[in-house]
Amino acid sequence: HNFIQLKDKLEKFFEDIRFSIEQTLPGNHRVLMIISDALRKQDINIRTTPYLQRIFMQNILFKSAYTHAPYTHMSLLSMFSGKKLMDDHLYETGKINNDYNEFFNIASEYGFQYTGIKPEIFPKENQRTSRFNAIPYLFWDYICDIYDQECKGVTCLHFLETHTPFFCGNHTVKHMIQYGVFARQKAKDYRHEYQQYLDCVHYLDKQCEFYFKFIISCVPILFCSDHGYIFSENQKTKVKQIWNEDIVRIPYAVITPNQFKREVDSLFSHLDTLKILYNLLCEKEDIMQGIKTRDFVQVDRDFTYSKNDLSRMFQLNQIYLGKAFKCWVSQMDKYVLYYDGVEEYYRLPDEDTNLIHDGRYRERIEMYRRSINTSYPKWKGSRFEYTQSL
Repeated sequence: HNFIQLKDKLEKFFEDIRFSIEQTLPGNHRVLMIISDALRKQDINIRTTPYLQRIFMQNILFKSAYTHAPYTHMSLLSMFSGKKLMDDHLYETGKINNDYNEFFNIASEYGFQYTGIKPEIFPKENQRTSRFNAIPYLFWDYICDIYDQECKGVTCLHFLETHTPFFCGNHTVKHMIQYGVFARQKAKDYRHEYQQYLDCVHYLDKQCEFYFKFIISCVPILFCSDHGYIFSENQKTKVKQIWNEDIVRIPYAVITPNQFKREVDSLFSHLDTLKILYNLLCEKEDIMQGIKTRDFVQVDRDFTYSKNDLSRMFQLNQIYLGKAFKCWVSQMDKYVLYYDGVEEYYRLPDEDTNLIHDGRYRERIEMYRRSINTSYPKWKGSRFEYTQSL
């Protein structure tokens, strides 16, 4: 009986909060941005994420969205600067600076706040103090800010549950701690890793279902990931390339209060995220206003310069994972160029058969060579010395 009374009180409490938010927010320029770290596009589906799948299909779904960098730090930096990792020498900086006008225009005019695992990327006035907290904590903190009318124009919540070591409140299998791609141990136990990840994805879905009800009727929500993830075991196919679709193709959707349904079929790079945010803040009718249609998207990876990671790659004969590359992806094919001039060419969805020497595709390969910037920077700085020695 006491639990039933408590449940009734909580439901009334939540309903009062939702009503207050709905009365306060209409007409205010607010956008919630959610980044679920390392969440793969193919894992947003009716079985694993029934709520998100349904809500995405009812709103604006980007069917062919790609990250620009396949790891968190540079992915975030390129997303919030609009700059390319190689061509704009983004790899030389570790944070948002005054050269990134689009970000500062939004931050100064509307306000911007980031809560997540990489606060050092952003100016101090745009950071939350907490480095990492669980999904419910971040959601509830945001709802309290809205309720207290202390919310910024753009609030970015960065969730880590879908990134290794895959901790959440919904595990169905024994959890085995994974410290990242290159663990110190020579042998890793992958038996449950993929299921742990799926558990976290399902947990994310249930959390979004609960907390979205407070804001979905009055706050546009931009939902995406920074990059995907590759599982070396417990998958039907084993993939090694860090430019593989599993890691560079990302979920990307905009949920609007009026539930305007649209599928964006064209290629999309998260380099245009700031333009999406600006269009949402300005309540533009066309979410893609000012964004050019792309024939292909560019994905970049600089050298891995962590001594520990490189040493581990060397021991496992996986030094190719530390190589710098540029990759260009269209709707039908993929061209990859490494810093040492090695080329690869694939016809999607096949990413196992390198067709770079296949005469049937010579004209297409030559088009890539002519159309893109195939030059590489000089890798200035002492942090690349160990990389060069290997």
